[in-house]
Amino acid sequence: MNKANKAVLAIVIIGISVYLGFSPLYEKVQGGVAGAVIGASFGAIFVVILTNYLLTKQTEVEQESKRSERVFEEKVSLYKQILLATEKMLEDGVIKGSVEMKSLPFLMLRLQMLGNDEAIMSYQKIYHEINNIFVAEPDNDEVEVTESSSLKIFELLGDFCNVCRLDLNVSNEKIDTKLFEMISDDIKKSNEIILGKVNKSVSEVHDELTRLDKSISLKAVRRDYICWQQPNWPSKVEYQIVTRVRNKIFYVQLGAEQASGKFVAVKLKDLLPVFKSKFPNYEWQYDKWMSDYDNRIFTSIDISEPKRAAEIFLKIINETSNLVNEIVENNK
Repeated sequence: MNKANKAVLAIVIIGISVYLGFSPLYEKVQGGVAGAVIGASFGAIFVVILTNYLLTKQTEVEQESKRSERVFEEKVSLYKQILLATEKMLEDGVIKGSVEMKSLPFLMLRLQMLGNDEAIMSYQKIYHEINNIFVAEPDNDEVEVTESSSLKIFELLGDFCNVCRLDLNVSNEKIDTKLFEMISDDIKKSNEIILGKVNKSVSEVHDELTRLDKSISLKAVRRDYICWQQPNWPSKVEYQIVTRVRNKIFYVQLGAEQASGKFVAVKLKDLLPVFKSKFPNYEWQYDKWMSDYDNRIFTSIDISEPKRAAEIFLKIINETSNLVNEIVENNK
């Protein structure tokens, strides 16, 4: 029993006692000074108990208010972290397992501690979608987010924000269904605009490639990259031009992704001096790409220079693909 309840019980007991015993006591002392003292004593007791009750109740209300305020602030902070973490994954179109995937379980645990059941269920759908993207390529440390997956995550984020709106008591109701659909459509269109810019960059560099070498046979032209390889190479041993529109960069690179190309990735370090010697006007690096180990040689070119990206792409193919082919043939 807390202090407030004890105080109420004490008041009830004293009230009953006064009701039952106050009149006979007054009749016995027959008023006068003794009666006044008794009346004053009972009055003082009531005042002390009522004051104690009110102070205790006020303290509890203040403590509850501070606790609610602190929980509210923590919830706002957590929901912002979840949105920022998801934004970081989607902004470059790649999920990095060694960095970004590590944060998801802790965000989910914090959400279990602070969020209501509906918020947890809503975020679990986002978590599940991100996991599905990553486990589709278990051998890679970095996995590309497809257009359809990106749109799906945006849709789930919209629902999550709607749930957070209720949990934070911003409103007693979810956003009107029609308004929510309008917002979702606008977000989808915005995302499609971004993807359209990526396609434009790929289209520009592709036009430059075909202008410089009409006979080039590319392996694929995707939403954000172009690739070339010889038929006998492992599936993801490729020369690539990768676009990163938000960073305004073309990556021109030779990469060896997935387990099937790991033996080539190991040998790329030996090719780095060749690239630096043959193409000294570019800064070449050897690091990780879609993997947890070093597996690409690359240079960065401003996205406003598709012609320059196309020219160096063709040069590295013409002057180094025979070396890659030797690595592949010697390891059969």
